[in-house]
Amino acid sequence: MLLLASASAQDNSSQNPTPQASLVPSNEEAEQEVQLGTPVHAPNPRLPKSLHHKKGAVVLGATLLTDGTFAELSALAGDRNFEEVALDAVHRWQYTPATRSGVPTDADLFIIFSYSDGDLQATLRLNPPFPTKPKVPLEELSARGELFTVVNPKVMKVPKAIYSPDPDYSETARIAKFQGTCVVSVILGRDGNVKDAWIARKLGLGLEQQALQAVRQWKFEPAMKDGEPVPVFLNVEVAFHLY
Repeated sequence: MLLLASASAQDNSSQNPTPQASLVPSNEEAEQEVQLGTPVHAPNPRLPKSLHHKKGAVVLGATLLTDGTFAELSALAGDRNFEEVALDAVHRWQYTPATRSGVPTDADLFIIFSYSDGDLQATLRLNPPFPTKPKVPLEELSARGELFTVVNPKVMKVPKAIYSPDPDYSETARIAKFQGTCVVSVILGRDGNVKDAWIARKLGLGLEQQALQAVRQWKFEPAMKDGEPVPVFLNVEVAFHLY
């Protein structure tokens, strides 16, 4: 059987965060060395009258292409009455391309339209890729005797987390008041450290990256078999909740 651990990320900040306009780089963006372009023609969509005296946000997913247009647009979270209007507006946007080390590149991103009492602001955040499979196939590691893919408590002592810091909320998910659970798969070494980690079940809005960043720091009492520490595969369930 697989060992399933859990963590909880809590956001105790205001349930109505102040929206911030313009492009907002994050730590993950810096690691990817991708710089977003600047708007050439990007008028805001018209906010429906029904939302003029409300606070909220709509989050879109998109890819900024090297020709400065936006493709693969989708509504990810927010008011349904505003989603179609926002999608239609972004279809007509034009930006300078994103660059990596000065070279134009496609960039996956989130587009956040935050509104408060009739004021509408747009924020773009990069959505960097994350691993969805191990660096080395589990079958190969198991065949070489370098990994136990089944943690059987009848024949071994299961690992126990001794240091498990909670992940931070992504700013995109916090603004959208988005909650849920993702699953991180882990290869745990003989020393109780995480040797590899990848996303087994996605969640969205940048929370996968936050979950990976936290779980990679976790420390365990290692799995033990016949009195010796052994490397094992396990799943970690990471839950994100707003309080």
